[in-house]
Amino acid sequence: MTGASDAKPIPDVPRRLDKPLVNCTAPISDSELTAALRLLLAASGDPSPASATQVATFFEYLQVARIGWAGHCVRREGVLRGLAFAMLLPGRTAMVMYPQPGEFGIDAGDQDAALAALMSDLDCRALRFTQVLLEAADEARRELALRHGFRRLTRLIYLERDARDPGVEAPRPDGGRWVSFTPERFELFARTVEATYVDSLDCPELSGLRPVQEAILAHQAAGRFTPELWEVLEIDGQPVACLLLAPHLGGATLELVYMGVCPARRRCGVGALLLRRALQRCRERGARHLTLVVDERNLPARKLYERFGFRTLALREAYLRRG
Repeated sequence: MTGASDAKPIPDVPRRLDKPLVNCTAPISDSELTAALRLLLAASGDPSPASATQVATFFEYLQVARIGWAGHCVRREGVLRGLAFAMLLPGRTAMVMYPQPGEFGIDAGDQDAALAALMSDLDCRALRFTQVLLEAADEARRELALRHGFRRLTRLIYLERDARDPGVEAPRPDGGRWVSFTPERFELFARTVEATYVDSLDCPELSGLRPVQEAILAHQAAGRFTPELWEVLEIDGQPVACLLLAPHLGGATLELVYMGVCPARRRCGVGALLLRRALQRCRERGARHLTLVVDERNLPARKLYERFGFRTLALREAYLRRG
């Protein structure tokens, strides 16, 4: 089942069930999705489900990015006891979400059953790969991921910088020009992105798991796709780097979805030039913050971001299940 619906009145979520009954695993219906998302979007360790505003924002993201979904749950007397949800992303991948057993009345066995049903569903969709992002302390969720075929990929570091902070000059590439995305330039962007993947230190395990054209489609689903914020840098008529930015819903933040430099131009200051360009685009659009995610193993990139004043917002453990 795929689909997304407008935000609806959010019912109370029961916390416990006194009388256990036989498990009943079934797909999540459109009418059940809002209640399910209240549990899925709750902060780890927070005793309260997610707010109506958080759920509405998530619904808007699904609709803006044209992301489908699939989900399965276990109910007993109408009470959610197990829950697993997947965002079906462009480029034939999926991001799986499920609550921590023991929270909100979620039962470990029922959670295992719901996740098993979801993974069986996803296996029928010919996906390239599926991912899960977990807090480091989510031991029970980690064990579930490993049981269902996921393997640890890396730790991801979420970074942010105040884009209004002065002190970063605008980029002036000698002999270079910025080429914005258009449908006619899709292949130019695909070739450039693919070239930047060579010997990349950011999640190199993903290299080759899908055609670059599908990776481009997945990048377009990050935030609100805005073609003029996607640029290839050409120097002396040759593409040498790419910068893909997307505004978050609300517009106060730009996300650096991806930036990459072709191997021949690395360690020549091009990465710093791309960051200056990203901050320039933030100022042009009145965005207050610039955010990005980096693989903790990518030490050169981390040093560059530290030099530009980025601070750590969060850490997530990434797990991968190949299709």
